Amino acid sequence: MSSKQLFTCIGMLTVACALVTPMAIPQSGGRTGDKAEVLLAAAEHKQLVDGDLEAAIRDYKNILAGYASNHPVAAKALVEMGECYEKLGQSEAQNAYERVLREYADQQEQAAEARTRLAALSGNGATKTSEMVARRVWAGPAVDTDGGPSADGRYLSFVDWETGDLAVRNLATGEMRHVTHKGSWSDSREFAQMSRISPDGTQIAYRWISKDVLYELRVIGVDGSAPRVLGSGGEVEYFSPCAWSSDGKQILTVFHRKDKSSQLALVSVANGSARVLKTVTRGFHSADLSPDGHYIVYDFAPDQNSPNRDIFVLATDGSRESPLVQHPADDFSPRWMPDGEGVVFFSDRSGTVGLWAIRVADGKPQGSPTLVKKDIGRVDPLGFTRNGSFYYGLETDKHDVYTATLDPTTGKVSPPTLATQHFVGLNRSPAWSPDGKYLAYLSNAGGSSDFDSGSAILIRSLVTGEEKEVPLKLILFPSRGLHWSPDGRSLLVTGVDKRERWAFFKIDKDTGNETALLWTQPGNYPFWATWSSDGRSLIYAEEADDKSIRVRDLETGQEKVIVANNPYSGYVKEGALSPDGRRLAFIRSDSKAHSDILEVVPTAGGEPQELLRLGEGKEFSAYPALAWTRDGSQLLFSKSVAASGDKQSGVSRVSSSGQVSRTELWRIQTSGGEPQRLDLAMAGTFQDLNVHPDGKQLAFSARENEAEVWVLENFLPVLKANK
Repeated sequence: MSSKQLFTCIGMLTVACALVTPMAIPQSGGRTGDKAEVLLAAAEHKQLVDGDLEAAIRDYKNILAGYASNHPVAAKALVEMGECYEKLGQSEAQNAYERVLREYADQQEQAAEARTRLAALSGNGATKTSEMVARRVWAGPAVDTDGGPSADGRYLSFVDWETGDLAVRNLATGEMRHVTHKGSWSDSREFAQMSRISPDGTQIAYRWISKDVLYELRVIGVDGSAPRVLGSGGEVEYFSPCAWSSDGKQILTVFHRKDKSSQLALVSVANGSARVLKTVTRGFHSADLSPDGHYIVYDFAPDQNSPNRDIFVLATDGSRESPLVQHPADDFSPRWMPDGEGVVFFSDRSGTVGLWAIRVADGKPQGSPTLVKKDIGRVDPLGFTRNGSFYYGLETDKHDVYTATLDPTTGKVSPPTLATQHFVGLNRSPAWSPDGKYLAYLSNAGGSSDFDSGSAILIRSLVTGEEKEVPLKLILFPSRGLHWSPDGRSLLVTGVDKRERWAFFKIDKDTGNETALLWTQPGNYPFWATWSSDGRSLIYAEEADDKSIRVRDLETGQEKVIVANNPYSGYVKEGALSPDGRRLAFIRSDSKAHSDILEVVPTAGGEPQELLRLGEGKEFSAYPALAWTRDGSQLLFSKSVAASGDKQSGVSRVSSSGQVSRTELWRIQTSGGEPQRLDLAMAGTFQDLNVHPDGKQLAFSARENEAEVWVLENFLPVLKANK
């Protein structure tokens, strides 16, 4: 399950405005190659983030003047400069691409892209080249990968997370236009998700989250006209529009029902009536409709003891169903080719995620799958255009574990450093052991396609630097944190077993054996949990109707409520137990005021004490950091700072992918008073704040959210030639 699916489940209404800070250009020292790459990064920032194409062209020219002998940098600069000229409508683009082929033909990727762009400029189309080309078409902080391209390849639907509006982007010029006009987040907390453009390019189907956190299936004209609700409420918790029929009369949709079953259905665009084709007790992940409308291809995990998916074909008339791809690996996200003669899908069968293809005739596989592109990365398939170009989103997030030193008296914080050099960019959720000798953290060391799932727990010795991997059988969700048991023998995690059941688990640090401490009820999702100070109880919060915080005796199973019936109707985002175990600090949302509140309550029960309330429309972040100082006199917490700058509170909302410009560390006395900002700020977000038993060392994880949109061109002719 991805982060977007998690946010859908819990109804988080958040948005981001991210800012990528240009790298400083060194004035002296360092290697020439390093300087050239830094200059290239700065020029790309002007092009992709600032949108200042003329300034970017000047920078690319300077790079070519000073570093023409650096073939990788120079070739890249020429290609990017050519794209700038194209967007400005200037003929110099052709000269830039021709120079790549003339002087830098040894740079195969850039040369291939230059050939493709030249073919397109000549009016012959990219398919005239015999080479398959992967080309980036959109990068920068505003990228969203929850939509799809128009059939003619001119536009991409997406969500503008500055407002939550459905929008379209002109892929040639970069121009963006809103389709919905809900206003700012202060005006409305509604937002769009998961959009698909109709084959004729006149309508968009999408999911809409209303002000009452009601998930609706909607259709709207690309010009913003005639919005209509096709499905809403009832037994369907939320809708996932997957594909339009070629005649534009039906939408293939997944119904995610409240009983946790899923249904594949064809929904009428005319009146919203639905014809259910298949129901399963475990969820469908992805589905697509063949161009002739006769077949549906979908992925599904048939073995309840394994999360790995296979791919199946279902006739839309219900006459038959059969497997298309069966393999021990995880095969997922299938899409029909535009000619209907085959299906592409993603698979980790080669060790890393790659794009594969298989020929199909009459709903049956023809031969074995063929590898199209290896090591493609963490991807979101966006869909095909009519000419066979395949668009996909590429997640380039980096999440790392850092440590820093805190002076509790002055609040001085040392510059943070990476806690480990292993699997850089794939680590998070650090936790100091009770004796202070070890640092445990979660790692996506296996390179899973889902960045928000952890594949291993690593334990690092602070004395020797040795790291030990704890084997796991679960899918972990690091956003819920990692906690040592008081005796130092086990670790508390939130995860999903192979049967897709959520629970709080105890993991033996030596064997990796798991024990479910508490299974969540169907339709309920765990937010966070921590041990009591003696390890005999679990303090937790989940997505229950009453939004309460409970203490569960792990031996007897008896529970008591310490925070009941949240009067703000919001959920608990984060909690932290005081060092003496007598108080619990927690952050919960006020859904009425659309803000967050920091409170403290005795673990024995009682009225919560409010320490800090943010202004209306303000939130700490989707997953804020929260920790006690060792003497219990202060609370440390994080604030996410908007790129545009919020002078009043210094905080901002974040998007469904968690994007913000930076996050700051703050503290407040538990006796009350004004909060104080400390001298620690990180790009993006940070969470999982953990204070060492010595009271001076901090550990936390920081995430920089980035995504790009790419297009893979001219691979269908190559596949046909290799038949």
